Amino acid sequence: MAMKKESIFLIILLISGSIFALTGYGESSVVSITGIPCQHLSGLGESSVVSITGIPCQHLSGSGESNEFAITDETLPVELSSFIAEQSGGSSVRLMWATQSETNLYGYRIYRSTNEELSQAQMLNILINATNTSQMQVYVYVDAEIYSPGIYYYWLEMIDINSVSQFKGPISVNVIIPEGNDEIPLITGIDSIYPNPFNPGTWLSYSLAEESKAILEIFNLKGQIVWNKVIPNQSAGRYKYFWDGKNQNGITCTSGLYFFRLTTNKTNYIAKMILMK
Repeated sequence: MAMKKESIFLIILLISGSIFALTGYGESSVVSITGIPCQHLSGLGESSVVSITGIPCQHLSGSGESNEFAITDETLPVELSSFIAEQSGGSSVRLMWATQSETNLYGYRIYRSTNEELSQAQMLNILINATNTSQMQVYVYVDAEIYSPGIYYYWLEMIDINSVSQFKGPISVNVIIPEGNDEIPLITGIDSIYPNPFNPGTWLSYSLAEESKAILEIFNLKGQIVWNKVIPNQSAGRYKYFWDGKNQNGITCTSGLYFFRLTTNKTNYIAKMILMK
């Protein structure tokens, strides 16, 4: 007769500094629950608890089917005391934030948008390393890629060494460009590919100093074109298109080296990028 394997499990819950415990044997037989408010529990029978509610999933950790698991009220190891933005010289925006302490923090990323939706914000091409000090630290970053007046919104992403992150923001700043300085000189060419390396997609940014036909192409190491876009008559200006990492048939491209080519009426420009999965 086969014996059913019983696994001992332990769940530890930290709420507001107090320790609670859920212990038992097997897959569903809970023999004791202590300290968990009843509104978080549901189930049938005297000891079979089928669900615990009200605990955010980011606080769950563990491995395997029967190893020890924990539910913890984990916070990011940084104490942020301020985050401000102000216009600085011409059309630039200076961002400044201060921390009172940092522990096991990887770094900071900055996001910018023209509306208050983080989901539509662009991540700037910068990673600012954390100092991990117990003393006050002030960070300053100047965003010089503002090309038109208006209200801009910023978010600060704080990332720990385990890739857990949280956001601060948005904060806003109204950029006013003085008369006579409302146009920054345009130079035809590829401005940036960001992020790079990327997964699954990336932004292709370029500028046209004058009206021109613009052909955007992405091809692989074999010279095969996997994606293209043709704009017959595009006015002078700065442009940005998002490539989702898929070919013309909607199939996701494999990892590897790719090239972005911009062709205008006069010449063409090429930049490398890496799709990394």
